[in-house]
Amino acid sequence: DGAYRDEVFYLCTACHSSRLVRNQAMSRERWDETLTWMSERHAMPELEGEERAHFLDYLTAHFGPAAESEERRAPFLIPPQRKNPFAPG
Repeated sequence: DGAYRDEVFYLCTACHSSRLVRNQAMSRERWDETLTWMSERHAMPELEGEERAHFLDYLTAHFGPAAESEERRAPFLIPPQRKNPFAPG
């Protein structure tokens, strides 16, 4: 589903459902404004530099205006696999 999927998934779903993200279809500029707004208004950790660029790349590719079809907007339907820290090996 692309690089940075897990990081974007866990940052976004820490506060709201993945459905909210999947339904946006915002431009890169609007995603950028939204990240700033969430940091300033809701104390989301601020994303800067290369990390922010990666988040914006992912959000725009998968949840931007060009990602209108459900197939393109589906990467958050199933949460990423987490490793069990207590499992052997």
